Amino acid sequence: MIHRRIIPVIAAGSLLLGTTATALAAGYDSHELSALIGAKTSMEQAITIAQKTTGGKATSIAFGRDNGRYIYRVKTLTKSGMDKVAIDASTGRVLTIASAMSASNSG
Repeated sequence: MIHRRIIPVIAAGSLLLGTTATALAAGYDSHELSALIGAKTSMEQAITIAQKTTGGKATSIAFGRDNGRYIYRVKTLTKSGMDKVAIDASTGRVLTIASAMSASNSG
């Protein structure tokens, strides 16, 4: 089971300047916050990895625990729709990429 909190990517600058403040505002508990602060891959790096991997722009990022490890889940908007990229917070390695059709194409 995945436990995570979603943080909308409103502006890249807010993430670059205030990761801890953003995480606190999103309601992370002390264990999640410690894991987020101690992660070898930062939120900013995870967003960059996801955007380079998909060629899209990040729309949201979530941080949580999945199968005993902490991961980032980044949603990116591409020309063909929405992609969801899972990134290992310890290594920065892309674990999975899931593509979903955009709402305008599902009609």
